[in-house]
Amino acid sequence: MAYAFVKKFRDPEIRTEIIKFLAAGFAINERGLQSTPEGEQAKRSMETRQSQAKAAIQDLIEKICDETIVFLAGGNKVQSGNLKDNIQEALNSIADRQFPDFKSKADYLNWGQALTRALAGNPDALNAINYIGDVDKHPVASEILRFMGNAAKTGRDIRNQFMKAPYGWPQDAIDAILVALRNAALISTTETNLNVARINQATFKKEVHTLTARNKIDIRSLFQNGGITCPPNHEIFPYSNEYLDKLKTLAAQVSGDAPRPEHINIDFIKEIENKEGNERLLDILQQKDDLHTKFLDWSVKAKLVSVREPLWTLLVDLNNHAPDEPEMEQLKIETSAIRDNRLLLQEPDLIRPILTAITDKLLAILNKRKKQYNELYDLRMTDLQANEYFKKLAPEQKHSILAKHQLLVKPEIKSLDAYALLNQLQKASLYTWDTKIAALPGQFQSALEDAILLSAPQAKTYSLPRKTITNQAEIDSYVAELKTELETLLKESSSIILK
Repeated sequence: MAYAFVKKFRDPEIRTEIIKFLAAGFAINERGLQSTPEGEQAKRSMETRQSQAKAAIQDLIEKICDETIVFLAGGNKVQSGNLKDNIQEALNSIADRQFPDFKSKADYLNWGQALTRALAGNPDALNAINYIGDVDKHPVASEILRFMGNAAKTGRDIRNQFMKAPYGWPQDAIDAILVALRNAALISTTETNLNVARINQATFKKEVHTLTARNKIDIRSLFQNGGITCPPNHEIFPYSNEYLDKLKTLAAQVSGDAPRPEHINIDFIKEIENKEGNERLLDILQQKDDLHTKFLDWSVKAKLVSVREPLWTLLVDLNNHAPDEPEMEQLKIETSAIRDNRLLLQEPDLIRPILTAITDKLLAILNKRKKQYNELYDLRMTDLQANEYFKKLAPEQKHSILAKHQLLVKPEIKSLDAYALLNQLQKASLYTWDTKIAALPGQFQSALEDAILLSAPQAKTYSLPRKTITNQAEIDSYVAELKTELETLLKESSSIILK
């Protein structure tokens, strides 16, 4: 602590002058504006007295300050100059006593600039405080590293330790050193995006293992060969996460469910991930050649998977549409062998030849169905066009009937690739085509009935009754009953349409 001893012997004088100053002010305010020469003269007299009292007060205050004595705790008098100088000297002395480690270690003006440079990854960030040398040799860094020891410390712990006595270091100084130590790989942190806002919650650990400049170049080269940009002035460790994630992603792409190969064991990657800081980077460096070989191999296979897997899915889908015929069985067996033996990446490619063969065979079967359909369509359409009732219809009536019964167009018979073939089979399977062929005569019959109803509105439809007949007598009886019913129906209509 420090004390200022203010002598009281000028107390009556300053009290008197203050009273004069206040009294003159009260008089001026009480009288207000003056309208006579005498009143104006009296006002100027009071203002003069007030000004003289104010000047006397200021003079007395200056004399009191000049006579004030500043003492440090313990009774030492401070005599550096005027009162301001003495107080400043006392405060400096107090600061030196309370924070003895500030002036000798952290008394620099440009810690803020050093912090900004360190956050930008500048390896010479401490040049801003005119320090040239290894960052860990700076007194502030040495104290922080000593405090950390072999235990992990949070940014909050470190700030709290060095912002109080006996250090009193500014936060910018602590943060600048922490970031510079991290940039030099002398400490590590799990915080990947370290900034001022995150330092408090970040956890820091002193590195036991160190990397040489050659080590760092080799690791950056490995990462860059993996497609990861690793700027020279940035910490390497965060990029190791991206590199290991890429390796795991590639392993998942080239292995897994059949017909891909069996799942790749990535325990070795997880073991690397479980290490922190330079220990992990040195492990990566030790396995650099093996990691690079795996990265290249898996990258090539991943591209192959991206090409072959869609073809495999197409092959499986076409197999599902293949009929149970002898010519298809061998292709189905070969398809199953690719799945069972996980041969997706086999060289030469086993998928494409089977896909070509099954496409050709399925297309031939489909086109055969279409041909059968078209031949029956042409035969029935010829009969319909020749029918006397259909001929009587207007063109728009004919079009309406054909559209109603889906008889306007025939299916096209043309060459299709595997994707187009699958698309057609998904819309109409081979079984559906068998059903369409079987249903075609009924469609034309229904069209004819509609045509007769339009041409001969009085016509009646008649369905032959179903009956089981076992002898000649039953035949005669059936024919007689049928004849009677038809004759009765004909009397009621102009014609009869038999179904």
